[in-house]
Amino acid sequence: MPSSNAKPEIPKPSAEVSNMAYMNCQTCTIDLRPLNLPVARNTQDSTFRQIYDDYITTNKSPKSSQHEHARQLSSAVLSLKVGIAPPVAFPTETVYGLGADATNPSSIAGIFAAKGRPSDNPLIVHVSSIEHLERCLGGTPEKSAIPLVYHDLMRAFWPGPLTILIPVPPEGQGVKFAPNVHPGQRTIGFRIPSSQYARFLLAVTDRPIAGPSANSSGKPSPTTAKHVLDDLDGKINFILDGGSCDVGVESTVVDGLGEVPLILRPGGLSKVDLKRWGQKNKNVWANVENGWEVSKGVKRKRSGEGEQNKNGDVRHTPQRNGMAKRKHSANLEYVLNSTTEESDMQEVEAAPRAPGMKYKHYAPKGWMILFDAAGHDHCTHDPETTSILRDTLKSQISMRGFPSDLPAEHRDSIASTSSASSLVEIQQSFTIAFLTSTSWPPFAGLETYIQSLFPTWKLEHLPGGSDQGFALCSGPAQGPGPLTKNGVVPERRLNVHTLDLGRDATTISNRLFATLRTCDDLECDFIFAEAPTRSSVHQSRKKEPVIINQIEEDGEFETVLERMKKAASAVLQLHW
Repeated sequence: MPSSNAKPEIPKPSAEVSNMAYMNCQTCTIDLRPLNLPVARNTQDSTFRQIYDDYITTNKSPKSSQHEHARQLSSAVLSLKVGIAPPVAFPTETVYGLGADATNPSSIAGIFAAKGRPSDNPLIVHVSSIEHLERCLGGTPEKSAIPLVYHDLMRAFWPGPLTILIPVPPEGQGVKFAPNVHPGQRTIGFRIPSSQYARFLLAVTDRPIAGPSANSSGKPSPTTAKHVLDDLDGKINFILDGGSCDVGVESTVVDGLGEVPLILRPGGLSKVDLKRWGQKNKNVWANVENGWEVSKGVKRKRSGEGEQNKNGDVRHTPQRNGMAKRKHSANLEYVLNSTTEESDMQEVEAAPRAPGMKYKHYAPKGWMILFDAAGHDHCTHDPETTSILRDTLKSQISMRGFPSDLPAEHRDSIASTSSASSLVEIQQSFTIAFLTSTSWPPFAGLETYIQSLFPTWKLEHLPGGSDQGFALCSGPAQGPGPLTKNGVVPERRLNVHTLDLGRDATTISNRLFATLRTCDDLECDFIFAEAPTRSSVHQSRKKEPVIINQIEEDGEFETVLERMKKAASAVLQLHW
């Protein structure tokens, strides 16, 4: 038997991981809420197993009203245990996961296939309890296999949205994890979810379950069973439904194995909470730092010419959609840093150490620009910010073939940012959404301005009321035009929506992914998103000052900003 100190061989990312997802599955949703599972954090695995056994036994008879529900639940559990079927979607407190046995390479390949996930992107493994994790790692009551640096951390924050990196157990110690769980890595991320539904499933299967988000790779993570169905219908057999996720963003991934503990992915547990806990308990976590800015020292390939800044990002003057670096005054400029698909991080020599460190994520279908004030309050009543928003809006409208319908005074100003040869595609309809949070009013304060661009068009209120959306309709007309057919210019329509993310980090985190999916449902072509920000003394919409502690100011919106920047097609930075 190899020495317990032997270093495990690092599996290389495989180019042969199956990309053949199961097709034509009869996907069914199984509601777990009628089981009335206990929510206490200290609920034992044995309790969950007893609930499951009793439920299946009681409803075994076809005469039982819950027979079909029990049969489907039993089939879902069995498919995870046996590992010969597609992965199973299940709820956690963060987002819905797509689960498979972490010791079964074929089952794990099914996750990558169903999601279309890059084969070098590692997976997080979920366990039901610390005792379960010790068994998986080969630990004993006398000698823990979990690094000491995590012991107090686990007791403080598990179950919960925290993932810890642990070395892969040596050959012959604990269970043998599938190589495609940790491609190119000597570590695996583990966590215990706090959701009673996730812990129920983990206890009943008694397996370590690898579970990335249950969505098509790159799309917004799912926070409801419906989101999972929208992405994976026909690709998996079972979706376990536990309602909406409480947290709404993925777990925080930390690495405590180095000299300084690092956050590799911000998530449901904030750096603020980690630091405060570390300070209170006088341990190394008081010094935790961000390790997720993977642009540092990593090769990036971006479109256009430019110079590298200290973080390795290329800052350049993009020309796409007619927007470029420009100054509005002596003390304000904005720079559009493209993060579009063609500018995504290219292959790098090292595989990512944790999920979310390498690839573009969370993106809606429409073109989304994130307005980032870089730590400053960017209320839209500021004339400079308003000017930027108006210029960007006019540019986008013109690029969709709408400028011929604008009044002359607006047509001239748009001509400088667009020409007939640069039009992307003339559209009969165009849909815009504004995502507001800490500073912007509904529609970013541009409702009246947008209507002024089309003074002859008919105003209609969209379902939900005028405070949530409106439309401007040209009506059919006679005469020449780019869409003329048989002498008639068809009706053209501009739909405008406003979606509020909330005012605090918890609410924004909970709503973010669902709101991005709402933008897809609304078929948004273009999305204006406000990056939440907080100044030391921030004026609320009610003009009431909100005093922000320095440690809160530094980390309050860190997680949602990271997610929004990954989702954005471009980040527009305002510099004062």
